[in-house]
Amino acid sequence: MKTRIFALLLAVVCLFAFAACKETPPTETPPAETPDTAYSLYTAATEQLAKLRDGADMDIKTTMGMNLDGMENTTSMNMSFKICGNNMYAQMTGQTVTYVDGILYTLSEYDFGEGTEVEKIKEEVSPEEMAADDTFEGIPMTLPTLTEEALADVTWTEENGVRTFALPIAKEDYTATLMQMMGAESEDFEGATIDNLTVSISLDANDKLVALTYGFSMTEEYIGNINYTFTITYKTLGSPVEITAPADADTYETAPEIDFGDWGDEE
Repeated sequence: MKTRIFALLLAVVCLFAFAACKETPPTETPPAETPDTAYSLYTAATEQLAKLRDGADMDIKTTMGMNLDGMENTTSMNMSFKICGNNMYAQMTGQTVTYVDGILYTLSEYDFGEGTEVEKIKEEVSPEEMAADDTFEGIPMTLPTLTEEALADVTWTEENGVRTFALPIAKEDYTATLMQMMGAESEDFEGATIDNLTVSISLDANDKLVALTYGFSMTEEYIGNINYTFTITYKTLGSPVEITAPADADTYETAPEIDFGDWGDEE
């Protein structure tokens, strides 16, 4: 009996030894990863921005430093902005604007020094009218087209896994973007010198676009110098975000119709 048990154990040991010594098929070497380039990162950023209307939740900070006739002043404005399809939401100091299912809700707060006065207005606005309106104008939705050759020598800096690099954009192309952001016309730039033009993008280790920054300085002979920076930080991009009507939507009043009569009619 002992002999049979010993033989059985020996057989089991041999079985495991054979399995352990069995030739392991060679594993395939995975293909080498293509290193990132400024062009590949830029392409990833533009593809993500193309999906912006699928859903985006972002913070926007505008900083303007002015030196006007020797008087210096710096002001900043922060905005929260969401977009999903045709629905939009923007919140900034003194105003909150929500556009949901064809209704535009505007909450404005006015500080007259003796307390804050709140105005709540709602009005029906078609998606076509909303697209043509300048309520959300000034928020760049796209990047200019750049070739691989144009980005061939562009390098980036990296901090905490986030890579940032400036884009080589021609002044004439950049000016059009500036006018959009400022709601200005081309003649508004006549007599002014625009310098230090910068457009930079930042992407994380997964090539996800996390920030887009515009900057410039403008000098006008009779006004002075203005330094302007516009930074968008993306919390969500390309995924649906929830935008709902204000919880107190029933307290919003319908915008009154203004009858201008014959004012402005030409003879």
